[in-house]
Amino acid sequence: MSDSAAVLELPGSNAGAGSAAAIEVPNVGCPKCGSLESWGRSSWCPQCGFYPRLGTSVAELEAAPETQSSFAPKTPLELWLHMPAWIKVLCTGVVAIFGMSLAVRAVTPDKSFVRSLWGTCQLLAGLGVFVAFHLVATIKASFKQNGTGFMDAIVHPFDVWRPTIYELPGSARRLWLAVWGLTATVCAVAIIGGIRYSVLVEDWGFRQRANSDIAAQIKAKAMEAAMAGAKQADSLEDAVKGAAAKDGENKDGENDLDMLTTDCVVVGYNVSAADGKISELLLASIVEGQLKYVGSVSEGITDNIRNELARKLPKLKQQVPIVKCPGRAVWVKPEVACRTNFKKWTEQMLMSKVKFKELLADVK
Repeated sequence: MSDSAAVLELPGSNAGAGSAAAIEVPNVGCPKCGSLESWGRSSWCPQCGFYPRLGTSVAELEAAPETQSSFAPKTPLELWLHMPAWIKVLCTGVVAIFGMSLAVRAVTPDKSFVRSLWGTCQLLAGLGVFVAFHLVATIKASFKQNGTGFMDAIVHPFDVWRPTIYELPGSARRLWLAVWGLTATVCAVAIIGGIRYSVLVEDWGFRQRANSDIAAQIKAKAMEAAMAGAKQADSLEDAVKGAAAKDGENKDGENDLDMLTTDCVVVGYNVSAADGKISELLLASIVEGQLKYVGSVSEGITDNIRNELARKLPKLKQQVPIVKCPGRAVWVKPEVACRTNFKKWTEQMLMSKVKFKELLADVK
């Protein structure tokens, strides 16, 4: 073999047959290292690994991913600088909502109306935005994934967001608003607070009303008692027994578990020295056409009812009781109505073993 050309011997040919049995081809070799070694079926040089189509070597291609994956930010600032723009916007919004919630908590007094209003509005707004865009993500997922429906928004809440995540950064706005809405909701509950959850059990117009006759007489007699100094009748026995017998009967004319039931109004209350919560209600009812004190109740009053009464009763304070009552209490106008169960009437015509049953609609 000469320096200027390489001889390619054909299979089955005789090497000594002369130039007619051989073909001369140009000596090109590897463009990078000049090696004349045969490449065989490979597309790159066996000596240096040069890949002509890509213009680089196989070794460089294998080393490139290792170089990229080895990047590790050393400081938070370096991490922030390498974040995609859509993640920076998302994080900025979350931090802003968190900071605003902390500021509201810091500048508003505990249990104040302003904090309660802000917390409630932020809770409703955040929850509304999150639910709206969660449904949008569900609708988008139904176009991309067969069998996805609205129930998946509840049963598989993370699955419906997969198409949105795959489309990032094009779908970033949808993700921003959903995450910001969820952040506002969580911050309203966990940071701001002051939300009146007990409003859910307050009277929305479905609470039972006191006996219509009793309610009308309570209103009329309360006004008369206020002007006449709460004059009392000489005897309550017959009237109270009659009223209790009537109120204690159910629709079938039978007593419910041998307990009497009557509708009353709250004329005063006492609070516990330990926790400051309402511990006792002083009650009055209509007896023989007049408003009379018939006893007090402390058993059966739930915490939700105590909280509701704590908001209502202080607004109804007055200096003297509307009827003559024993002991001391915080006296109120007879507007808050309730229903009680009790075992029997005592010799002094007071309810015995009284148990609070439920609040009724206010007497206006």
